[in-house]
Amino acid sequence: LLMSSELGIEPLTPEAWAESYDLLAVINASMYLGNANTSTGYMRHGDFVNNGNIAGRFGAFFVSGLKDAAGAGAGQHPPAAILDREADDWQDLLPLYDAVAQNFRIIDSNGKLRWGSGDKRHSIAALGEDEAGYIYFIHTPGMISVPELVRLLSGLPIKHTRLMYVEGGRPAALHIRTPKLTRTWRGRYAEFLQDDSGTVPLPNVIVVRAKNASGSN
Repeated sequence: LLMSSELGIEPLTPEAWAESYDLLAVINASMYLGNANTSTGYMRHGDFVNNGNIAGRFGAFFVSGLKDAAGAGAGQHPPAAILDREADDWQDLLPLYDAVAQNFRIIDSNGKLRWGSGDKRHSIAALGEDEAGYIYFIHTPGMISVPELVRLLSGLPIKHTRLMYVEGGRPAALHIRTPKLTRTWRGRYAEFLQDDSGTVPLPNVIVVRAKNASGSN
């Protein structure tokens, strides 16, 4: 989890995040408030708190950076996960992780859609977790509703057991930067289908860094 507020910099585009911090992949960490800085849900990295309030309407937490990964916690907890507020002891689990970002829960730990009946169509950025505990960066550059996204994912050979919304519309973005592929998927609102003015600067991002890369996670 990288936050411009913690680093003391202005928000960066996904491409600039990747170039500046030698990242393999970048996706939104959460929606953010009008100050273009503060997450709409709880967000913390180490001792730095971007938003200390647990949002009552958000049912999922992304966590990573298990603090005791080499000690007593090794094997007991995954290095990264999506926690369900109703199924997990999140109050006890959040302090075990270095990075926490909260947002809407799309499906719960039983695979049930928890989004409600909203069918607004726009680009979506989301995080998924499968049965084996792998974390997925998910992005739809085209117009799609959340229920449509869930139906689309259900047709894949990957069974997602957790799904967390992190952004929608034009700010929703995914950037990949590897030796074999460098590409950005941009978000769109329906009314801005012809807008191709570039990606929006993001204050908070969840990233993938090579294991041998330097810097904080």
